[in-house]
Amino acid sequence: MQNEKMSTDVQKRPQWIVAAVVAAHAAFLISMAIWLWSREHYQFFPLVLMGSGLLAWLRLADTKWNHAPVLTVRVVGLGMLSVAVFAVAVWFNSNWIGSIGAIISLWTAIRYVGGPAIARRLRGPVAFLFLAIPLPLNLDLTLVIELQKLATRLASNMLDDRRIWHTVSGVAITTLDRNFMVEEACSGVHSLFSCVTAVAFFCVFQRYGLFRSLLVLLFSMGWVVLANVFRVFLVVYANAAWQQNLDTGWRHDLLGIGTYVGALICSLSTAQLLEFFVPVVWGKLSDSPTGKGKPGDQYYGGENDPTVRQKIRQFLDRPRLDEAGSGRIVNGTLALCMLPLCVLSLYQLLPSASAGTGGAAFQTSVLESVTESSTPAKYGQWKRTAVDKVERSADDPLGTNSVVYTYEGNGMLAQFSVDGYYGEWHDLAYCYTALDWKLNEARNVTLDGNHGTVLDLYKESGENAVSWFSCFDGQHTSVEPPDPSGSTLRTLLNRFRQEQSSQSITPPVYQCQLMVASEGELLPHELDQAKELFVELTRAAVSDMRKGVK
Repeated sequence: MQNEKMSTDVQKRPQWIVAAVVAAHAAFLISMAIWLWSREHYQFFPLVLMGSGLLAWLRLADTKWNHAPVLTVRVVGLGMLSVAVFAVAVWFNSNWIGSIGAIISLWTAIRYVGGPAIARRLRGPVAFLFLAIPLPLNLDLTLVIELQKLATRLASNMLDDRRIWHTVSGVAITTLDRNFMVEEACSGVHSLFSCVTAVAFFCVFQRYGLFRSLLVLLFSMGWVVLANVFRVFLVVYANAAWQQNLDTGWRHDLLGIGTYVGALICSLSTAQLLEFFVPVVWGKLSDSPTGKGKPGDQYYGGENDPTVRQKIRQFLDRPRLDEAGSGRIVNGTLALCMLPLCVLSLYQLLPSASAGTGGAAFQTSVLESVTESSTPAKYGQWKRTAVDKVERSADDPLGTNSVVYTYEGNGMLAQFSVDGYYGEWHDLAYCYTALDWKLNEARNVTLDGNHGTVLDLYKESGENAVSWFSCFDGQHTSVEPPDPSGSTLRTLLNRFRQEQSSQSITPPVYQCQLMVASEGELLPHELDQAKELFVELTRAAVSDMRKGVK
């Protein structure tokens, strides 16, 4: 009876530690959730949290939690790592690092509270949480653009087979009477993230190993790309051959659902086919998804298996202190390390919370704030010849919406645009890479007292272009850009620095840019004339935005 009571106490007593450790990272988790929700291709992240919870519940449904929480070498090492990552996140004020730190801290708490047996069961559900962490260094944006380019090229080959006249430039497909951007032509590449998450859930549920899971996820990425190649082809072909628009309305939604479901079914079928040829082998009967195993399953290893790996595990997981001593050290760490870091992170969250998210202005279109008269019809030798308005999806890398002004003069053609809205400073170089331009050099400059960036661009066909752009926040103050990236490490530091300085930015952020392209290299006097035009048009557009956005 006494042992049963002690077991019950052990089950209930340390549970608050897990909740306290996660709550300590609340500032970073809240900020990351807001950031993810503002990106369309990451809005599935609540399903990741629910999926992880469901997997954990299934794994623990028949588990007796009777482990006495004690410190081991593994727990101490993980604890030191979690505190260090939390401190780095606070230092850089980085939601990305803070979210990773929260997962590490959660895993440490599980190891401490549940011991090796519980940790082994929850390893997959905890790892599944990393799918809610965005890729660093804007790799998600780079991946989307590269997959859109791949979908464009493959869809173009299919159109060639069907003898549909068209031209391709980056992620744009132009037919005789219409221009399709791949995103507008329903590339659906953003479905990659949610599809991979669904397949990863299946892999964790089936208790696949790391190598098998990565292989299945790689196949799923291929199926998503192929499904969206067919999607792009069908949209363009239907418009050119049948005069049917599949890029808007219920047809657009139905096509999107169909290609997504098709890619998901093909991915899961591939996983089952792989399992047929290479059956899954579980280390223990309880490690199988059902806990019962199947006829012919092989099981290996036990707690007393005298292997080197097992001896290392025993060294790492051997209790070093009793429960009372371990509890005092853990409580002291929470009070002296985690609590101050939690307070600092919450303090840093206050400026961004008071700044808000831009209110209604962030939800409205830049098209409502910028008109044809926002820029002068004529400036010096430059004359405005066209004004175009472009609407895009909420997280399109080219910007949600754009108002494009075309000017001719001094023997050149220049395009000036007001783009937005964004939640932060916008790296225009990614947009141009989506249009098949390559970046030769990027440098930051001061233009009319505002922060600005100049991009030197080129194409393999021999074309050259120069683009000037500046970003302005909700207070119409120019946003300071990070230093131009020259290496992966520098890009990483710039990303952290950008997060650290983003507290002073009041969204929404809009962008003014001017681009001049030429078959050859632009001469110095031509560059000066184009830069002068950019400064004048930016001054006029920002002045008009001050009247339109309150």
